[in-house]
Amino acid sequence: MKKLLTLMLALALALTFCCAAAEETSKTLEFPETGLVLTQTELMKALPGMFFESDIGVIDEVHHVAVGTVIYTPMDKASIEKLLEGTQAGNPDEELLAEFGRSAVGIYNFASVGGNNTFDSVKEYILSEEVKNAFIPYELGQDGETRFYLLLTNPEDPAFAEDLEKIPEEQRDAYRAASSDLEGLIANIRFGETEKADPEGLSLAMELPDLDGNRVSTAELFAGHKVTMVNCWATYCGWCLVEMPELQKIAEEYADKGVGVIGICMDAKKENKRMEAKEILKETGVSYPSLAVDQSIDKALGIIGYPTTFFVDETGRVIGEPIIGAKIDTYRPMLDSLLGP
Repeated sequence: MKKLLTLMLALALALTFCCAAAEETSKTLEFPETGLVLTQTELMKALPGMFFESDIGVIDEVHHVAVGTVIYTPMDKASIEKLLEGTQAGNPDEELLAEFGRSAVGIYNFASVGGNNTFDSVKEYILSEEVKNAFIPYELGQDGETRFYLLLTNPEDPAFAEDLEKIPEEQRDAYRAASSDLEGLIANIRFGETEKADPEGLSLAMELPDLDGNRVSTAELFAGHKVTMVNCWATYCGWCLVEMPELQKIAEEYADKGVGVIGICMDAKKENKRMEAKEILKETGVSYPSLAVDQSIDKALGIIGYPTTFFVDETGRVIGEPIIGAKIDTYRPMLDSLLGP
């Protein structure tokens, strides 16, 4: 479905299956970056298939706009679990992935708009011409300077007909009902209450294996640096690979300012994945230290998607907010802020 920012669903699918640390879908869908929580409605529960949240987050920093989407697929739970398992292992089932691509639709979208802006005042900046009439926005309410919106697909827009073609004919009436259930959705949405995981103060000083299997003390890597960027990535995450050359530039540019950069490959638990990770580093020109995940850090960080970048002080304590996604333009301002005058 060609929605928000023209390629919103394509990005959502990429985040869900290329970069997300996905778990079994829940009856509660959380969007911490956008600031909403959706509990599945009765009509959603009656619709065969699976729902996923994709919390895309900030897409326009100037106008303070963050977005999220609920992805629906009529695929059954067993197929989705098999696809997720393969994707997380870096070897997705190609037939199931293709089926997901053919069947997945963005059934609901959300937006949070800060800075005392409104959806009407920012839509020209975030919606392309071809989708400007694809949504019917409903303002859910306001928390401080931020307004929250539910964006239902306009049933008169060609995009809705395209989505409907992906749904099995016998399920289309149920899909229509669920996709337009304004009353049920409003009753089941909370906004401005989302509790984000707060890793600030968490210590990342520990021993981890490098990509050759040798144990490395991260405390030694952090020592002597005012700030260290800890970039958590995965071999199957395309956005992770895209930002790596820029991370290398940052490592070189900020070295004299007391900044270090290390990478942690979060799916390099086995030898074959460590070999793949090493090849990726070679291809992207990365020379900053690169480590592999183990259970201790995997559970401690509670990462919901890749890449995720943490910032730590010289003792290894997390400082500031982690950056979720390949938001390259935000790294230098964050470092400058943490380094201070």
